[in-house]
Amino acid sequence: GNASDPQIAIDAKGNAVAAWSQQVDSTFRRIYARRYVVGSGWGTAITIDTARLYANSPRIAMDAAGNALVVWEQLSGLAQGDQRTVWANRLAAASGLWGGAQQINSGSDTAFFPQIAVDASGTAIAVWTQKPIAADAKIDERRLDAGFDVDDLPFVDIADVVIRAGPFDIEFF
Repeated sequence: GNASDPQIAIDAKGNAVAAWSQQVDSTFRRIYARRYVVGSGWGTAITIDTARLYANSPRIAMDAAGNALVVWEQLSGLAQGDQRTVWANRLAAASGLWGGAQQINSGSDTAFFPQIAVDASGTAIAVWTQKPIAADAKIDERRLDAGFDVDDLPFVDIADVVIRAGPFDIEFF
């Protein structure tokens, strides 16, 4: 199917991970990733999302050791109006294996437009837009430790940022 939203990250040794969204039939999009290891070349592309739903907008970052984190938005179902959520999956460079995908936003608000950054030690911060029903959208974040343990880390509003109706009407308090 049609592929889109390609992203790539590379470590200091030249190893890389690419991620993208790909149409698998008339309804579904999945998140795929493929790893490049210096001296071995490209591995096989695999799906890293959780279910056969609509997933898109992958973003990727790598730490100095070659561990990669991918975040994306995914619909909770296939009906119009279903909640969009933000998910993440981690590639452990030592084993070459992906962990299980985990939802990283919390609550019942819709979440979209994720971004990710990782420092050299593997600590990551993911940010996204979170939109409560009948309220202004805010920018939220999740800190992920090098072991990718999201359950023990707090969910925090990083700023009182309100996005109004206009395309560039953003207020910082």
